[in-house]
Amino acid sequence: MTDQMLTPGNQLHAIPESMSVKEWQVIAVLAKFGKMTNKELCEYIKQTHVAISRVVKQLKKQQLVETEQSELDKRKVEIILTDKGLSLHDEIVPKRLKLNDEIDNGLTPDERTTFLMLIAKLEKHVQALNSRSE
Repeated sequence: MTDQMLTPGNQLHAIPESMSVKEWQVIAVLAKFGKMTNKELCEYIKQTHVAISRVVKQLKKQQLVETEQSELDKRKVEIILTDKGLSLHDEIVPKRLKLNDEIDNGLTPDERTTFLMLIAKLEKHVQALNSRSE
């Protein structure tokens, strides 16, 4: 089921077939927070520097993002959504929100509460496992 939802171009995905999930994540994060460095994107999206660099390079080719030198720290490069990238984001978000509502309707309110509690429990468990391995 999850594979069906995450397949680009799928109605349940709501992003263009030509766009990867990672590309959408970068666009969504930049739309929410504005300018970000590669490092900040990596930390927020939980991807490697190499993966984010590839995504940014691809998004630059599509003219969805641009990069510029930080005004505060000339050693840093900031990634920014272009007008084209922001327009694409604004076109996709309402579709994704509608789909989220439709998916949520597959559970009763009690089931949703239980589901979210279980997810939180698993996240806490994974964090504990990660802490042990560090």
